[in-house]
Amino acid sequence: MGTTKLQIYTREQIEMARLFKALAHPARLAIVENVIRHQTLSGKDLQFYIPLAQSTISQHLKELHVAGIIDIRADGNKSMYSINKLAMLEITKCIDRYISQHDKSNFTGLYVEFNTFKPIHYPDFGITSCS
Repeated sequence: MGTTKLQIYTREQIEMARLFKALAHPARLAIVENVIRHQTLSGKDLQFYIPLAQSTISQHLKELHVAGIIDIRADGNKSMYSINKLAMLEITKCIDRYISQHDKSNFTGLYVEFNTFKPIHYPDFGITSCS
């Protein structure tokens, strides 16, 4: 997105795009999911749940932190990661607001379609995904 075109978007649209961009990677979604599930995790803990190199997890954590989705707290010689609940609340409010401002009949098929997704299990990695 060119900087000259930013003036045509609202501040909220720009902020939400930034947050969604930070979440737009399966590894980052897996990190967020695990941190939400366990409330607080270290990078080493995340490596146990997500089969990626420590450096890759660290890079994704950095992007999530810069976006304001993940908070970092020092605990001795390691960093502990938790969800910034305010950022996640803003994301859900934005989606709810968008749906409530539009004709809900446009979204009824969307919910039915999501229910048809079947999980796929990748045994080599211990990962389950939706298709």
